Amino acid sequence: MLKMRNIVSAMLAAVMLMSVTACGSKDSKESSKAETTTAAGTTSATKAEEQQTNTESDQKNIIATSSKDISDIDVSFLDSVTNDVTGNWQCLIINSKIDFFDYALSIYNTYYEESKVLIVEDIPDEKSVNFSQIDSNTVEFVIHEYVDGEEKDANSMVAGSVIGQYWLYLDSGEIEDILNNSNKTPGTYSDGTFDCEYYSVTVDESKWGYTEGSDMDCLFNYIGKPDDDVYSASSLNVASFTEDTMEGMTVDDYADQIIAAYKDSEGYEVSKKNAELDGQEGIEITINFPMGESRMTIKQLIAIRNGAVIAVSYGAMDDIYKKMQKQFDEVIGGIKLK
Repeated sequence: MLKMRNIVSAMLAAVMLMSVTACGSKDSKESSKAETTTAAGTTSATKAEEQQTNTESDQKNIIATSSKDISDIDVSFLDSVTNDVTGNWQCLIINSKIDFFDYALSIYNTYYEESKVLIVEDIPDEKSVNFSQIDSNTVEFVIHEYVDGEEKDANSMVAGSVIGQYWLYLDSGEIEDILNNSNKTPGTYSDGTFDCEYYSVTVDESKWGYTEGSDMDCLFNYIGKPDDDVYSASSLNVASFTEDTMEGMTVDDYADQIIAAYKDSEGYEVSKKNAELDGQEGIEITINFPMGESRMTIKQLIAIRNGAVIAVSYGAMDDIYKKMQKQFDEVIGGIKLK
């Protein structure tokens, strides 16, 4: 069963998902690129996360311990990446054959910077990896198949198929396999409708491209204007959990945890209000934060019905958010709780 820390992390992951999509690729409607966005990006370590205890070791799927020093390996570091529209991407190129797990902790400690996006290109092993901060003791990294020459262009980076998704625990160096220890709700997608045990959602397939997210039940990227990178950065995802996962917290309590997680982050504005999802009372959380020279708005609508928690996260760059609101509302209106 997921611990409460993991539930709060789902919202943090939603921010990461959308913020890195906004870094800008015309191919964001493709499922491989959409899958990339499920874990890349950054968040600040927060008091709310620090108050949560780590999941007990018998609930973790630990597969390795990272302990070797990256300084012993032939690498090249790029402080900027061609065609990165945010100016926040950095790239570490590994030139020697290694076991990536052995060096993951040292790579993080040596090269990761808060507010930056770190991409690692393990060329000899034909892998690319993106890192993101989950909380003060947890870093997530997703491994993708390497695309030839991707380190030369931000639009091509981490666009290969996902090979694995892992959590790195900074206090121990332990690595947990998340992709093969998933708690997401399984479902099926056909003809514009995703259906699972707790809800269904129907979208206009001429406007929204579907992919199976590694953390979320379902993920939709806006494809209504495929030649416009700003619109293509708009997305919506849905995650669900059993109510007992909330460990007695209400959705209002949950919203307070999210607000606590972001209130001290520079440039972030966070708020909540009462809302409804398919007639069920819930809470809407809004996060507005800087993205390059612009800003981005992400919202999460969360409600509980019949023992299930359903969280809908969606967002867009502020430049076009108001124009996208109608599109988001149409999708949310197509969600039917069970």
